[in-house]
Amino acid sequence: MFTMARLSNLRNSSTRWFDALPEKVRDEIEASSTVVKASEGQVVVRQGDDVRGLYGVVTGELQAIGTTTTGQDALIAIHRPSDWFGFLACADRGEYVVSVVATTDCDLRFLAMPAIERIFFQDPGMMRLFYAPQIAVNRATMHYLTEHLSYSPIQRLANRLLDLALSPYNEYIPIRTLHAVTQEQLAFSTLHSRQWTNRMLKQMSDMGLINVSRRTIEILDIEGLEKIADVGLPEG
Repeated sequence: MFTMARLSNLRNSSTRWFDALPEKVRDEIEASSTVVKASEGQVVVRQGDDVRGLYGVVTGELQAIGTTTTGQDALIAIHRPSDWFGFLACADRGEYVVSVVATTDCDLRFLAMPAIERIFFQDPGMMRLFYAPQIAVNRATMHYLTEHLSYSPIQRLANRLLDLALSPYNEYIPIRTLHAVTQEQLAFSTLHSRQWTNRMLKQMSDMGLINVSRRTIEILDIEGLEKIADVGLPEG
């Protein structure tokens, strides 16, 4: 059975991508990249835009948002310091598949495509290093999609909260506060109504798993939330 513990292991397989690179490669990335600033609300990359390169978060927080063909926005992920984004588009030189919007003022490290091709795409071993984070995300996504069909509503919500609280590129941190996350976003991304989502959030709050305030959700009991994500609510 696929569990949140296994998902955490998949995330940790790409822990601290930049820090895990050889020192020479890190030095080359730093020498070849530039630091850019993004203000709160700024769209750093837009879904459908041609790829420009890879971004690393130095300070601040951003949301990855996918827009459906009907114009609805789905919150995909939250990027925090030491996260990098844009791997998929850089890998196939395609379009960015989601928009990334700054929810706070941010400092970002930008590595353009010519530098990526020079550093990573000339050697199979270096290519594997570059692809590792995206492969970890793809594995976690496939496992989640497989299990998603059998999840109860509260399991889907618990999994969504954990997904947003943990980064696939960063080390496992047991307590997170989700900023600028609305109940509408959670409802849409878990295929529930807002009323049903509110009811489940209150239930989790009453159990001491989370604390909900305006546009902020604090995860208080990561192990308890993982248990709900794995097996649902206890009977009775």
